[in-house]
Amino acid sequence: MKQSIASMRCLAVDVVLMGAFDWRELSNLLSQAGLSAKAGCTCSRSPARSAFRAAHAATHVEGPFGRLLERQLDYRFEGLCAFVAASQPDDVLAHMAGPGLEPAELPAMVWALARDPRPEIGALLSSLCEQIQQASLSAYFQTTKVKEKAC
Repeated sequence: MKQSIASMRCLAVDVVLMGAFDWRELSNLLSQAGLSAKAGCTCSRSPARSAFRAAHAATHVEGPFGRLLERQLDYRFEGLCAFVAASQPDDVLAHMAGPGLEPAELPAMVWALARDPRPEIGALLSSLCEQIQQASLSAYFQTTKVKEKAC
C-alpha cells in the first residue's frame, strides 16, 4: 500500500509542493477541498507563501485535500512512481546517482520514493532529503550574511 501524504516527512512534502505546483494551483486545490490559502493567517505574508504554508499544513491531516494532492501527483509522476515501485533499491539508487536524474525531476523522485512503503526505499528518501537540506543550507549561507552573524 502506498504511503499517504499525511505520513510523509515535512521536507519531502515541501519539495514536492514547491516543485510540482505554483501557488495559484495550490490555492485552487485548497479551494476545491473546501480550504482557504489564508486559513488562520492574520499576517501580511505574500499570497504565494500563504498558499504553500496552508497546503503544507493541510497535508498533515488525512482528508480531501491530501487525497486530491495524491491523485494529482500520482498522475503527474506516474512514470517515475512506476519505475521506483517495479525496481530494486539498488536500481533506484543507480538512477538517482547517475546522469538520469535531472534537477527538474527532483519533485517526482521525492514523491515516488515517499509513496513507496519499502524500508529500503525509505532509506533512499532519507539520504536524498539530507542531501537537499545540506545543499539548500549551503547555498543559503553562501548567499547571505547570516553566516557571519551566526559566528
